[in-house]
This record gives sequence, structure tokens and C-alpha cells, in this order.
Amino acid sequence: MMSVLKGARFLPITTCVQLTFYRLVHYFEVRRPLGNSSRANGDAYTPHVLLKQVALMSKASAHSLRSFNREKGILFELITQRGRNVQVVNLEQKTCTCGKWEVFKYPCSHVLSARATLSLNSWQYIDKCYSIVKYRDTWASEFSPLPHEAYWPQSLFKELLPNLELLRNKKGRPRSTRLQNGIDIKEGRKANHCGICKQSDSVYRIKFKMMFVSLNLKNCWLSNLLKKTVAEFVPKT
Repeated sequence: MMSVLKGARFLPITTCVQLTFYRLVHYFEVRRPLGNSSRANGDAYTPHVLLKQVALMSKASAHSLRSFNREKGILFELITQRGRNVQVVNLEQKTCTCGKWEVFKYPCSHVLSARATLSLNSWQYIDKCYSIVKYRDTWASEFSPLPHEAYWPQSLFKELLPNLELLRNKKGRPRSTRLQNGIDIKEGRKANHCGICKQSDSVYRIKFKMMFVSLNLKNCWLSNLLKKTVAEFVPKT
């Protein structure tokens, strides 16, 4: 859904609705022929899950496996090559401790490793939602083009008009009507003082500027003039 709405931020409502509508139309028009062509080729599952299974099969060959039920062959412990993580697979309950089988609805690499030991068909563990039949049903719907607004049929609902009395006609931020509590009380700001002369922040700033200018304009007539000017405003300690 996020890919459908990508680029629609800060757009007007009408433009945002049009963007969403035409993108959905494009997605359905592209994916509908893919389902028909895959079924014509005899594919049982979607290309997405087929590529995933091929990649996971190569990864499953590196796992170390130990069976805990040789008679039924349903419970296995696997140790991954990278990280040496231990996973438990139960083929009867269709669960794996990694959680990927339950979430994605197709076998993870641990399940495929256990399946290879028993020479079982891995396709029986893939959920029906990945079948070509379900894929075609998902994208089978069609959209109708929108005619010009002048050709729209007359609406059966009454026209909704905004209440002009609720419009704000004053400038500035509206006054809050919320009840004030202890959280809303602001503490008074403490004035900053110089750590040397203990004077207020404003006087400290003037003295600092005077010192900075005097260092850069040493033995200059402008430096002496600034010192005299600042001395008139800075009280003597």
C-alpha cells in the first residue's frame, strides 16, 4: 500500500484520489496478463515463490540435521552454518522455531533441509495463496474509466455545505480553551550571570564583544573608542 501512495504526500484531496486510482488500475493491468501466461505455461505457483524456493534450497544444503523421530520422520533439529543457531522443525504441525514458515506461508531453509532427508515434495508445504489460481483470482477484477464530471449522474444525496459560522476570521493562533493544570505552569527563566564579574547576561555580552574587538584592533584608535563607549554602559564592580 505504501508504494501506491508514494509521492502522494501534500497533494490536494482530489489529486491524491486520482493518483491512487490510476496506480491501482496500472497494477491490475500489468499483473492480470502474468497470471494468464503462467497458467498457460503450466506453472502451479507464482514466480515470486518459485524464485524464493530455489534460493532457499541452496541455503538448506549447508544445515546440519538430526532426527528425533526416525519412525515418523516429523521432528528435526537443525544447526545453521552461519551463526550456529539451533532450529526445531515439526513437519506434522507445520512449524519451525524461526517463525518464517508460519509468517510467509512457504517452507524456510530449515524445512527444506528436513524435507530433503525424507525425499518429500516441498510443494505440498506451500500455502494455496501462492497458487496461480489464487493469483489470477486476485487480479481478475476490472476498473471502469471515470467520465467527465459533467456526465456524472445526479446524486441522490443532499449537497453538503460548510457552516460559515465555524470559519475563523481572526488572525493569529486561536486561544486554547483547555483547562490548565500543573504541567502547563512554566517555571521562571533564571538570568545568566558572568562567572567572573557576576554581572547579568547583557552586560557580559558587551564586555565579551569589547575584549574580542580589542584583541583584533590592538593599538588602534577604534579600539580605544570602543573601550570608552562600553565603559559608559558597563557599571564598575
